[in-house]
Amino acid sequence: MNLPKPPMSPLHDPSLLDDCVRDAVRRTCRGWLSAHVDDISQSTRLRLVSRVRERPALQLTRAYIRQAARHRAIDEVRHHQSRDAQRSKYELTVAPKPGPRDPESALINREVGGVIREQLERLPDARREAVSLFVDGHGITEIAQRLGCSRKRIDNLVYRGLATLRRELTARGVTPDTMAA
Repeated sequence: MNLPKPPMSPLHDPSLLDDCVRDAVRRTCRGWLSAHVDDISQSTRLRLVSRVRERPALQLTRAYIRQAARHRAIDEVRHHQSRDAQRSKYELTVAPKPGPRDPESALINREVGGVIREQLERLPDARREAVSLFVDGHGITEIAQRLGCSRKRIDNLVYRGLATLRRELTARGVTPDTMAA
C-alpha cells in the first residue's frame, strides 16, 4: 500500500528554504529595511539551520520561518537604532538646520558656517580630520580604517574634537538657538 508522502520540509530542500525565507523577509521588511532583505534573509537562514542542529526534532513550517524572519527584522531595526543613538552622541549640536530662505536667515547661516569652519580649522590636525570625516557621515570604524588608527583612538579624537568645537562655539555665541533663526 502506497501512503502519500508527507510534504517536504523546507530544510530538506535548500531552494524551498531560500524561497520561504526570502518571501517571509520581503513581507516583513518595509521602507528602509527593504534594502537589507538579502542580509536579513541570509541571517535568518543561518539562524534556522543552527536551530535545527540544536533541536533535530524541530519542524520548520512556513509559520515558523515567517516568525524567525520577523524576529530577525526586529533585531536589525534595534541594531540600526542603537547605531543611530551611538552616532548622535557625537553629533554637533550647532550644525546648520535648513530653514526659510529669506535673506536674513541666509546671512545668519553664512556667518555661523564661517564661525564653525574657523573653529574647525583651529583644532589639532588629527582631531580636525577625524571630526570632519565624522560630520560628513563616516562611521568610527570607517574613519579608523581610512586614517590607519585604532578605533579607540578615533573615538577619542572625535569625542574630544566635538567637545572642543561645542565649547568654542558656545563661547563665541553660536548656540542651537542661534541656528533656529
